[in-house]
Amino acid sequence: MRRAQLEPLDMHPQSLNGQTHEIDQRESARTVSGGRGLLCFILGLFGVLPLIVLTPPFQVPDEPQHFLRAYQLSELQLTASMYEGEPRPIWPASLEAKAMLPSSLIELSESFLGTRSIHSKRPIRPQPLQDTFSALDRPLDPDRRELLSLQTVAKAPPSYLAQAGAIAVGRWLGAGPLLLLYLGRLANSLVAVATLAWAVRLMPIGREMAMLFGLLPMATYLYASMSADATVITTAFLFTAVALRGQLRGDWTRGEVALAVISGVVFCIQKPVYAPLLLIGLPAILKRERAKHIILVHVAIVATVLGASVAWMYFSYPMWSVPKGGSVAGQLNFTAADPLRFLGMLVADFFHSRFYYDSAVGVLGWMTLGLPRLGYVLPLCGFALATLAHRRNGLTLTAPAIVWNVLLLAGASVLTVMGARTGIGSTTMDGFQGRYLIPLLALVAATWCSAVRVPVSRWVSRAALPLLVAVIVAEYIVTDLTIVTAYHVF
Repeated sequence: MRRAQLEPLDMHPQSLNGQTHEIDQRESARTVSGGRGLLCFILGLFGVLPLIVLTPPFQVPDEPQHFLRAYQLSELQLTASMYEGEPRPIWPASLEAKAMLPSSLIELSESFLGTRSIHSKRPIRPQPLQDTFSALDRPLDPDRRELLSLQTVAKAPPSYLAQAGAIAVGRWLGAGPLLLLYLGRLANSLVAVATLAWAVRLMPIGREMAMLFGLLPMATYLYASMSADATVITTAFLFTAVALRGQLRGDWTRGEVALAVISGVVFCIQKPVYAPLLLIGLPAILKRERAKHIILVHVAIVATVLGASVAWMYFSYPMWSVPKGGSVAGQLNFTAADPLRFLGMLVADFFHSRFYYDSAVGVLGWMTLGLPRLGYVLPLCGFALATLAHRRNGLTLTAPAIVWNVLLLAGASVLTVMGARTGIGSTTMDGFQGRYLIPLLALVAATWCSAVRVPVSRWVSRAALPLLVAVIVAEYIVTDLTIVTAYHVF
C-alpha cells in the first residue's frame, strides 16, 4: 500500500501556486490542526473533571450495570455465571444473565438509588456531596459474593478497557466500591477526551464544529461516567476523521487503515447500527487512478470490523436481552410489511418532537433532568460560530461526496431508530433518544462545512473561535449548576 503524508493539505489545493507556498500552507495546517486538538483536550478536561465528582453515583443512564460489567471484566470474566428463564425460539429474550460479583457493589448502588431493580423510576432526590463521600469508608469485601443480574454482560470488552483497568488498579490498592466507581469514571473520561482531541486534530474539515458536537453537555456527561457510550462516541469521531482524510486524498496509509480498523471495531462491535460510517471513504473511487486501492482498503476495513462484530454477536448470543414487550423479529416484520407507515412515523416524530434535540444536547440523570432553556440555545449559537470559524479557503468535499455522506447519515439514523424502538407497530419511536445520534455528528460537521461556505473575512473567522470557546464553557457552567441545584450537591 503506497504511503502518503497524513496532513490534509497534501492534496495540493487549487489556491496554491508554487512549491514554497505549498510548504507554508502545509505547515500552517499542521499548526492549526494541532492547536485545535490541544484546545479540545483542555476544554474536555475542564468539562468532564467536575462532573466526575458533582454527578451523584449512578445518576447516569444504566451506570450501575456498566459499573458491574467493568468490575466483572477487571477480574477477566467475559461471560455470565448462569442464566435464569426459559429461552424462546430464535431470540432468548426471557433469559436473565447473572454474574457472581461482590455483594458490596450492588449494595452501594442500592444505597444511592433505593432499589436493585434494573428498570425502575429514578427520581431526582437530594444527594449532598458530604453524604456521598461518607460511603468511601465502605469496604469492597471481595470474598462476600452473590449472583447479580447483569444485562450488560453481552456488551463487548473494548468499550470497558479503561474502566476495567482502573478498577483492577483500585482493587490492588484496596479501594472500596465507591472509590472504584470514581476511578472508573476518571479513566473513562480521560480516554474519551484524549480520543476526541485526537479526532479533532485529524479532522480535515469542520474541526471547530466537531469539537462543539463532541463536547455537548450530554456527551461530556457520558464521558464522566462508567458508560460504554463514551468510547462509542469518540471512536466514531476518530474513524470519521481518518476516513474523511482518505476520502479527500484518495489514498490511505497503513497507519490510517490500522487506526480505522481499531476505532471501527470499538464502536461497531458495541453499536452495529453505526456500520454505514465504515463506507465514508468510498467517494474517492471517483479518482480512477486509485480506485483499486480504495476498494481494497474498504474491503479490508469492512470485513475486519463486521467480522469482529459478527464473531462477538455469535459468542455473546446466549446473553442477549431485549426490553420487555420488545421483539427484534417483530420490529423487522412490521417495517417490512408496512414500510410507508414506518417512514411516516420517522418523519412525524422528527418534525413534531423537540425531545430528540434536547436529549442530544443534554437531558441528564436518568433522562429526567432537563437543562434550562439557555442550555439548549447555546449549542445553536455555537453551531453558527463554528460555521463562521471554518476557513473559507480550506478543504471541501466534492458534491458527490456530500450526497454520499447524507445517504450514510440517513441510513445510520434509520438503523439507530429501529434499534431503539420497543413498541411494535407504535406510532412513535419509543425508546429512541437524541443522544444515540451523537456518534454521527462528526460526519454532519464535515458535510455541513463543505456544503455551506459563509463569505466572511479572515478576521471574522478568527474572532469566531474564542466566541465558540466561550459558548462551550458557558454550556459547562449551565450543566454544572443544573446538577448542583437539582441534587443539592452542596
